[in-house]
Amino acid sequence: MGHGPRRQRQLIPDLPQHCYDIVEMRLARGWTQRQLAHELGVRSGTISSWENGWSDPHPAILRLMRLLAEGPDA
Repeated sequence: MGHGPRRQRQLIPDLPQHCYDIVEMRLARGWTQRQLAHELGVRSGTISSWENGWSDPHPAILRLMRLLAEGPDA
């Protein structure tokens, strides 16, 4: 059985910017939520919660992700 077309992520208004940032950083690396969760040592449901604005990651996690996204020359 084939899968239907992939759903595009719909932007939900009024989410904190970090929700979008996490998705963008994850997708820029081509990672699934499960892969990012593994790299950060959290559950994949945690990544989903962060991306959907249901919970917030620790500020240190956000800072680390931004530093890694910027690269060494930033």
